Amino acid sequence: ILAAAMLGRLANLVPEFDWFAHFPATYLLLAVASTLVLTLRRRWPAASLGVLVILVCGGLYLAPFTGTDRGQRTDLTVACLNVLVRNQHLDDVIESLPEADVLILLETSRQWTSRLETLRARWPEQWVQLRDTPFGLAVLSRVPVEQVDWFLLAPQQNPALQIDLLVDGLPVTVAAIHAM
Repeated sequence: ILAAAMLGRLANLVPEFDWFAHFPATYLLLAVASTLVLTLRRRWPAASLGVLVILVCGGLYLAPFTGTDRGQRTDLTVACLNVLVRNQHLDDVIESLPEADVLILLETSRQWTSRLETLRARWPEQWVQLRDTPFGLAVLSRVPVEQVDWFLLAPQQNPALQIDLLVDGLPVTVAAIHAM
């Protein structure tokens, strides 16, 4: 369990380890269950090791959710919707769009060309790569944007976008990616 949890943290060095990064909660639950069984069977050395594994897995699970408190409340609403490339009910999708500061639309096809223009009043800043595959991407914003970086994800060269925003004087980075 501990090895799998640690391999997930090495995904930036060895891309093949990325799969291990998707299950931190599962590793934590397995560690708790295993430690419980070991404790009930009075396997004290193994149960002690299990507690250590629980602490490490818990730390790895909670690490992305901790940060520094800047003492200033800032509100930013980001919504991400998969609009389905084969969807023929785009007007219904548009009617149901939330009032987000940043809106990310995944699987946007060329059918969205004119519809995105109608959304410009609500989201004046738009970055779009329409594709008739499940990897079209549109990012719409009403928040001032500092920088925009498009990049392509290997191996299929699917588009992804990183936008740096300034929200109440604080820098915020939003990544728009349609993962496999």
